Amino acid sequence: MGILHLSRPYDAGAVLRRVWVTVDGLRVAGLRPGQSVDVPVTAGLRVVQAALDWTRSEPLSVRVDGSATVSVEASLPVDAYWRAFVTPSRALDLRMVLPHRGGAGGPESAVPAVDLVRTLTRIASRRSDTRAPQLCRPAKK
Repeated sequence: MGILHLSRPYDAGAVLRRVWVTVDGLRVAGLRPGQSVDVPVTAGLRVVQAALDWTRSEPLSVRVDGSATVSVEASLPVDAYWRAFVTPSRALDLRMVLPHRGGAGGPESAVPAVDLVRTLTRIASRRSDTRAPQLCRPAKK
């Protein structure tokens, strides 16, 4: 069995209310700001979703391998109140968090996987040519 580490950072909205997290359609945790919980799950592909009142996050597919721990963070972004009326099915943020060893944040810090993808996409979009981005270029002779 693997473990889903579900967490909610200290965020600005709904301070006194819980963000409810479901795994494969079953409610497994109610998270208050700054709270986290470990949920044992069987190995395989799991669908995680967060909800607060009538708002939801987009479903997040997470693969849990064997006895691995996968961290998922549910949060209310700054514009959650606006999104609650415009796109309530995507008002909350739900993202996988990759473990990070050492560095300025210490051994317990983490790097959001979404931020890494956004950074690489931003770098690739700044290229002036239309070729696929190359992370390594051959040395000039």
